[in-house]
Amino acid sequence: MAANDHEPPAAVENAQRDLTGELWSLRKHELWWRDRENLLERRGYTLRPRYRNGWVPSWFSNPDVEWDDCEDSNAMIHPAVMDVTRRDGTDVMLKRVAAESKELAIAQFLTSPERLRDPRNHCVPILDHFADERDPLVDFIAMPVLRMFDDPPFYTVGEVLEFIKQTLEGISFIHEHGVAHRDCYYLNIMLDATSMYPDGFHPMFQVASRGFKGNRSARYVQRSDARSVKYYFIDFGLSSSFQDHSQTRLVTGRDCQLKDVPELSNDIPYDPFPVDIFLLGHLYNEFLISKYPNLQFLLPLASSMTRENPKSRPSAEEALRQFYELTSNQPWISRKWRLQSPEETTKQRYVLNAKYTAQQGLQLLKRIIVPSFLRR
Repeated sequence: MAANDHEPPAAVENAQRDLTGELWSLRKHELWWRDRENLLERRGYTLRPRYRNGWVPSWFSNPDVEWDDCEDSNAMIHPAVMDVTRRDGTDVMLKRVAAESKELAIAQFLTSPERLRDPRNHCVPILDHFADERDPLVDFIAMPVLRMFDDPPFYTVGEVLEFIKQTLEGISFIHEHGVAHRDCYYLNIMLDATSMYPDGFHPMFQVASRGFKGNRSARYVQRSDARSVKYYFIDFGLSSSFQDHSQTRLVTGRDCQLKDVPELSNDIPYDPFPVDIFLLGHLYNEFLISKYPNLQFLLPLASSMTRENPKSRPSAEEALRQFYELTSNQPWISRKWRLQSPEETTKQRYVLNAKYTAQQGLQLLKRIIVPSFLRR
């Protein structure tokens, strides 16, 4: 589109060159979003300063701040996804999708008001949906601001167990409604960490606070100390929906984050539902179970979910039942305990265990003393 290719005004361009020796202009995919500022404003969404018409870098007016410490020095991460602020002050993520796409249809089907009432539903909610007035082939969907599922890192065994429980519940719900995700791996499982960040965090550059300058750190509490955390499956762009029960549930294709799924093929049809089981089992083992010795009791679950023969893998419901059986045998204290690294020496483990015990004792005292003090 020719309208998307124009450069910033010459005066701004020259000022940028004069002060930094470098041209700070927006990239083509950033201009695409900037050129929709008015449309988004009418829908009740405000872009960050970098993407507003007439933007001049903030560090020009503040020589005491390094340019790369300023929020508006950072380009967007994914061309199709942009963080915006809703009229009520809430940060949300907008994603551009193909109009009438399979992704949009499946996401809306799974997140209808009726289905969202099911506590097992871990599909990212669609908060809003509207058309791009400039391009009839493009629609926008609005979603909550989420984080990668392991950011910040897990701290206790119980936190990992909650993650596995929620994702097995979620994939059971998805499969129950005739949908196979087909890419439910690392990048497509995310965390609603709202209650973990008392002061909030930047929706795109998430180690930082909103509007950061200089100090990027966003303060957080551990999952165990947060009011609630919820994990979501996102991105149904590769998903398949089988609403006709007489329909053959077979697909082809190798598009997937994890190419190690044995049955993936561009030529030989396969059942996509066991693919989801393999993906989750591999993720549990690769990023969690194999990293921490005190998660080894979950190995039988990961092993059954990643069997070579897809017909010998458990269904989502069976995997969830196996998870409950394995965890029911674990002592209460082991669930509450910190995750242990295999690299820890005996001395380090002793020190870390003592520190963790002291922290938990302090937390317990606070829970007892503070309410008692407030009742006086």
